[in-house]
Amino acid sequence: MLRISLFALLVQFVSVVALFWFRFYFFFCRTLACYMLHASIRSLTHTHIHTFQMLNLVLEIKKKEH
Repeated sequence: MLRISLFALLVQFVSVVALFWFRFYFFFCRTLACYMLHASIRSLTHTHIHTFQMLNLVLEIKKKEH
């Protein structure tokens, strides 16, 4: 009888720990994915802004030449 209750307690403990780890892992992965997505979008827009600034600079130089 004692062995069965200990086994049930162990199973319950393992399931709670597994659920906690699954939730933590899922949340962590989702946060990491969002962060990576935002970082890639930010770097892309940053690159586009730099390209746009360079084009404006080239156009300004060409205007000054004429």
